[in-house]
Amino acid sequence: MYKFKGTIKHIGDIQTFGEKGFSKQDLVLIESDTKYPQTVKFELTKENTKLTTGYKIGEEVEVKFNIKGREYNNNYYVSLEAYKLIATAYQSKEPKSLMSEAETGGDLPF
Repeated sequence: MYKFKGTIKHIGDIQTFGEKGFSKQDLVLIESDTKYPQTVKFELTKENTKLTTGYKIGEEVEVKFNIKGREYNNNYYVSLEAYKLIATAYQSKEPKSLMSEAETGGDLPF
């Protein structure tokens, strides 16, 4: 299991292949917390294509994924197969008062 945190750059259309209806969708994220951000493509397959429902471009998410590798005609392919998508939310902090306790007399009426 691996994790990657980033901002959604692209949510691909769901593609269906073959008679059995195998489905696949691409999800592209831009790494958000580094000096040199990376753009990474993940694949969602079968029922996992439903994971992107409700998400929009620009939202920050964490993806849990597995690395898949395969060989075809002496060529080697690697894919990052996502199986969980988690929205990351920042907690907003209440702004501090601009007036110090000395300026307000230390006694507030409430």
